[in-house]
Amino acid sequence: MVFCSDDDCRNSCCREVYGDRLLKYAGAIGKIMPVLYLEVSRCLDICGLSEAVTLAEKYCSCKVLGINEWLIKIFCESEETAMLCALRANCIRKVIREVAVLPWSNSGNSLPEEISVEVANIAGSLKKDDNILKLCIEFYDPRGKLCMNLREDIIRVILTMLRKRGIYAVFSRSLPEFTVWIGALDSVVLGVKLRSVRGDRFGPRAPGRRVYERPFALKVELARLLVNLSSPSSEGPLIDPFCGTGSILIEAALEGIFAVGVDLNYDNVRGARRNALQLGVYHSLDIVLSDSELMPFRDRAFTAAAFDPPYGRAASSMKRDPALVLARVLDELKRVLKEGGKAAFLAPKGEEYSFLESLANKVCSIYVHSSLTRDVWLVDERR
Repeated sequence: MVFCSDDDCRNSCCREVYGDRLLKYAGAIGKIMPVLYLEVSRCLDICGLSEAVTLAEKYCSCKVLGINEWLIKIFCESEETAMLCALRANCIRKVIREVAVLPWSNSGNSLPEEISVEVANIAGSLKKDDNILKLCIEFYDPRGKLCMNLREDIIRVILTMLRKRGIYAVFSRSLPEFTVWIGALDSVVLGVKLRSVRGDRFGPRAPGRRVYERPFALKVELARLLVNLSSPSSEGPLIDPFCGTGSILIEAALEGIFAVGVDLNYDNVRGARRNALQLGVYHSLDIVLSDSELMPFRDRAFTAAAFDPPYGRAASSMKRDPALVLARVLDELKRVLKEGGKAAFLAPKGEEYSFLESLANKVCSIYVHSSLTRDVWLVDERR
């Protein structure tokens, strides 16, 4: 039984401003709880999980304590940084603060009672006069450890405990005053949801809504994935040697990273600039008409690279072998990237790309359709 979920919650429940509520939760719990959980969706398959871990460590400066299914347990000094991390990532949907950990040995009559006591303590500090408290309860149970009867018992006992303390609560999906999160992991974890993040927030800048559109335009989610993997700490400048319609440049600029794009097609250069102007990042990037194999930049000019090379299908490789073009550009990036710089890029599966195994680390794979599966690669230029 789930009373509130991101799938059916399309209003301010998923757009809450967390500042005041964070202070209320801190006072309710009695102390700052640095142990947090990031709930990740399957929007980019395993790539979304890799991206979330990278951002948690590099962008949020958090320590990853463990991964359970699609849940990442982290230790952070600040809840605010974890919530900013969730906003930057593609697939993090919820940020939860741990309140209590209960053993499965208490899964009989005592487990609902222990949960209800913790919930009542928090609810008591949030209650205002005689107002009705709006409550939301979510269960995270990927392996079906919590049977339906036990879930119903937990809900019933929580309501009973609240009434005993003079707190009248109703379940609200749209505007809950706080959301209780119960996770069935190795132990039963009771938490408070600090933030929900909508999965459709990238829709307004999708390739189909831009003034310059091409069939090969990279989706926002993939462009953001490459930026986050190559430059998780938001250091720049970043280079995209195959900028196309400017998807990667735009996502980097929106994260405060100065980005430079290169393309051999004048229409793409002009169109990418128009897209940047439309989305308000025109002055946060630059685009150069040039051959990516011979880029007109000084040595060690960039701290990161992110790109989607042409495969010779929708995006033309100018009658050159796409695999050979990629190999030459990777060699050129060794010159223009600073020591320690990273390059994240996509490449299709195939024997012609087997040379990448000796040059880069494969992060994950993304299924596109029956004839195309993209691998995500990461090069770390440590000399």
